[in-house]
Amino acid sequence: MKIYKNIEIKETKTGLKYKLKESEGEIEITKDDPRYKTLKDIYNVCKDSESEEQSKNYYNSRITDAFSERYRTKDYDPDDPRNILIPGVGSKTVQQLVDFFKEFEFQPNLRFVNTIGQMAKVGRGGEYAKNYFALSDSPYQTQLASKVVSPEFKDMMKKLAMICEDYRINRRLKIYFGPQGTGKTTQAMRETEGRVVPCHSAILPSDIMEDFDFERGDATFKPSAFAKAMENGESITLDEINLLPFDTLRFLQTLLDNKDKFIYKGRTINIHDGFMVIGTMNLKVNGSVYSLPEPLIDRCADIVEYIPTIKMLERALYNPQEGDND
Repeated sequence: MKIYKNIEIKETKTGLKYKLKESEGEIEITKDDPRYKTLKDIYNVCKDSESEEQSKNYYNSRITDAFSERYRTKDYDPDDPRNILIPGVGSKTVQQLVDFFKEFEFQPNLRFVNTIGQMAKVGRGGEYAKNYFALSDSPYQTQLASKVVSPEFKDMMKKLAMICEDYRINRRLKIYFGPQGTGKTTQAMRETEGRVVPCHSAILPSDIMEDFDFERGDATFKPSAFAKAMENGESITLDEINLLPFDTLRFLQTLLDNKDKFIYKGRTINIHDGFMVIGTMNLKVNGSVYSLPEPLIDRCADIVEYIPTIKMLERALYNPQEGDND
């Protein structure tokens, strides 16, 4: 039965067949499939509707419910490649995405697919891909920027937006990057209520976790602002995150993969919900590019580029507000 335009749902002996004519083939939905009940409801309502407009409205209001099943259990592991998106429409769209990025010698992984799907839901899929390539200093940045505005890519983003449920794998890292004076650090500090750690190339993992102090004349180590943010479920800014040495970035990477606790020097550190790192950075410093390791970029829930505008630069002629030059 035609629902509207190119969309069809047909009854079979074993369940339903669902077809989008612009896609290849039909999706078999058996009666034991978690999506069957919602699609059958859509079929029954649309069969008795008085107009195509009614069918369209009901279909659009329910189809996301049908295609939001990931067969996820409490033991769901987002890094397990077997836990790919739903079969049918989802697998075909993901295959298109994988094929699209082959040209740029890039293999999307589960975190990337989930995050670009979330970005597609708010119309920012192309921006996320472009910024991802920028942070990793990919040699294909220019070519990708021209392709993410193509009809092919936009069509993929529409499909991802339809089938991607509101489940985020990445929840603990955002990156704001751009030249000095664009307001990225000011914005990050607003979001983190002023909690900030200035970064440089000599900071070790122990410096991230501990503050050196004197107590009764003796040297002691106390939990740092970063460690407290983890245990209190708070957000914190790492200013110039890309200047951190590789070992420290690797250490951060292990804390941003959604584990709820870890052992540090014999002590259990609990990471509570709400913990978030906002890293700010100038991608280019003195003509050199200071990129981030790809495994760390993979953990970004959002990547925002801050670009100077004429209005922003005009403020330099008058009296910039405090903090506007961050």
